Amino acid sequence: DAPGARSASPGYTKWRKAIQEARALLSATYEELGDWMTERSERWHESDRGGDLEADKDRLYEILDGLDELSIRGKAS
Repeated sequence: DAPGARSASPGYTKWRKAIQEARALLSATYEELGDWMTERSERWHESDRGGDLEADKDRLYEILDGLDELSIRGKAS
């Protein structure tokens, strides 16, 4: 980029793009995790590892939901 280029400057456009990219990656991870977990046995789901991963998946959902609630995500100033 040329000196003084605005593409790397802080601002709503840059922040929105970063949030959109993060959400896309986390969403894909959430879906992949869900698919992977579906393939596991009932015994695995009842294990500590299964419970821990289910809790992590729930927290990931909360993170995604929190990203959707950010005002910066869709409001222009």
